[in-house]
Amino acid sequence: MVDIGGPNLPKSVSSKLGTKLGKIYKKRKIKKIEPAIKKSLNALGELVNLIEENENKFEIQVKHKNKFCPIGGKYNPTKAEFFQESICIPFYIAFLNRLDPRSYYNIRVKSCVVSSNTNYCIFELFGKKREK
Repeated sequence: MVDIGGPNLPKSVSSKLGTKLGKIYKKRKIKKIEPAIKKSLNALGELVNLIEENENKFEIQVKHKNKFCPIGGKYNPTKAEFFQESICIPFYIAFLNRLDPRSYYNIRVKSCVVSSNTNYCIFELFGKKREK
């Protein structure tokens, strides 16, 4: 995929898919961030715990059934950053920005199945209202 479309192709595809999912959720009247995140990850069969640290920051803890990520696969630290930066982060940022276009979101990966050889992914989600 990278050879054909360049290094930004996976990121573009992920962003487009995230935007599409956000649009579907809005049509189904799912507009709040917390239930949207939980539903999207539960659909993959994952257990999700959202911890609101303050009004602008959440920690998202995802427990996978096995030491296997449905997107990135099994433990392989050499591929972890690529999957995070090209697929996971762009997808969720586009998804959340579509649900709440008045805010800007950023994600930082604290732990990842592909890089840590556990069955947990832990993300920090930062949200900030856009200035008018």
